[in-house]
Amino acid sequence: MKDKLAKLIRIITAPPFMAGVFILILAHTLRREIYTPRRAAVSLLCLSVIPLLAYPLSRWVPALRKGGRETQRNLAFVLSLLGYTAGWLWAELSDAPPLILYVHTVYLLSVLILLFFNRLLRWRSSGHSCGITGPVTSLFCFAAPLWGAVGALLFFPAALWASLRTRRHTLAEFLLGSLSFLLAAGLTFLRTPLPL
Repeated sequence: MKDKLAKLIRIITAPPFMAGVFILILAHTLRREIYTPRRAAVSLLCLSVIPLLAYPLSRWVPALRKGGRETQRNLAFVLSLLGYTAGWLWAELSDAPPLILYVHTVYLLSVLILLFFNRLLRWRSSGHSCGITGPVTSLFCFAAPLWGAVGALLFFPAALWASLRTRRHTLAEFLLGSLSFLLAAGLTFLRTPLPL
């Protein structure tokens, strides 16, 4: 029973789902002139829908299905990088407000830092943890502290327990994933200060 619950929590707190919830909360909370329906749709496409395609593709494409969990994880990184890059380019080149540029920049930097840790340094850093820490900490800054508190008290501990229970990550790997987002947020702040 605990193993099934852990797997369910891992699915619910997957980075594409968390990013989608994050964007929807921002769009609902912020003034309409900041996150218009069109801007929210583009952000959802780039931060949630494109990365989410890794899961069905890894099941439907026979060559990817044979690779198992590691292939799915690599595909998730590739599609996240693709979606985050597209989102950043859109925010950079369009009339998107600074807050939206900040969101897309920090997401892009976070996946680049994860790749740096995982591929170059060979330090296994949890993309799952990074994908939870981002929305939770950002909501504290972007006028939705109540939602941030809910995430910090509910989703983060649950995802940590589920990751340890399923042996997908160690505590160090999970915390390094969180650090990846915090580093990305700090670097992004140097270029695009929080528009509060």
